[in-house]
Amino acid sequence: MFRKMSIATIVVAVFGLAAYAGFDQYTSKNYTTLLQPSAVDAATVTNSSTTGVDISGLIGNGALVFGYNATPTTTSIVSFAISTCATTNGTYTTWTNGDGVAAWAFTNAAGFSTVKFRPNSVSKYLRVTVTPTLVTNGSASCVLVTE
Repeated sequence: MFRKMSIATIVVAVFGLAAYAGFDQYTSKNYTTLLQPSAVDAATVTNSSTTGVDISGLIGNGALVFGYNATPTTTSIVSFAISTCATTNGTYTTWTNGDGVAAWAFTNAAGFSTVKFRPNSVSKYLRVTVTPTLVTNGSASCVLVTE
């Protein structure tokens, strides 16, 4: 009886751990803030005009997570662009993803959007630039999530 109970306990524990591992969405992830939440009205917003954010050392797969609020009209647009640079103050170039997209725009909406991103496939520093169009009360942010 004790042996059956021990085996049952082990089986339950193994299934419990396997289920937890399958639903574990946040543990063992790296979160790098590229652009802290910023008000977006008439002017372009960027995380840095010179150095960008150092992403060296981040390996594996990841995603850029854009947070946005483009209000108040049906023509309000918030556009994101990512630039890369090899040195702290060198020349930045526009990053284009595998689908050939270099900018992401969101019209009259609020929410989050993700773009697949592999940190070690680009230069060391990243800069995010957000350009509003007809936005009077908007916001934008960008986080790089890697695992």
